[in-house]
Amino acid sequence: MRLFVAIEIPKVVRSTLADLQRKLKPRCPGVRWVEEHLLHITLRFLGEVNENHFGKVVSAAQEVANHWTEPPILRVENIGTFSSQQRVHVVWIGLGRGEKELSVLTKELQRNLLDQGFPRERRRWSAHVTLGRSRQGFLVRNSADISSIADNVSGPRTWSANEFVAMQSSLSAQGPTYTCLKRFSLGKD
Repeated sequence: MRLFVAIEIPKVVRSTLADLQRKLKPRCPGVRWVEEHLLHITLRFLGEVNENHFGKVVSAAQEVANHWTEPPILRVENIGTFSSQQRVHVVWIGLGRGEKELSVLTKELQRNLLDQGFPRERRRWSAHVTLGRSRQGFLVRNSADISSIADNVSGPRTWSANEFVAMQSSLSAQGPTYTCLKRFSLGKD
């Protein structure tokens, strides 16, 4: 099964992000936008994991959750892009609040997963919500033009991350489907 560990985003904040996607669309040609109900913050992508090893993922994640005393407060802001050869391939929004807390959580999760025999993540972790992707990439004349759009979108952007989840991702021609397999509470219940 294809797995990742993530922070889910509340519906009201996802709605704000969907509004942002609509406003970005004219400036980002060829981008395939992430569906609103699929928006999340990935803490660790595991890829294909043998079903027999899912218990190890649960153990590693539960150990992190058990030591967490207070849910982090998160706020999305600051549009960014992942680019190569001057072409934008991913449009994302970062965290203006809670990034340090999630970084600590992610490092603890990574350490616990290593202890359970999972390989180290090769890419450097970055707290963000992927809004859209483009295989061919697109040219941006002025990145400030894209960044300023986030400032002009109103709606809720802040929430308390009371839990994180282990998700299964199933890919199809229609796009991915995510299934929550296990929830892990952050902080006191």
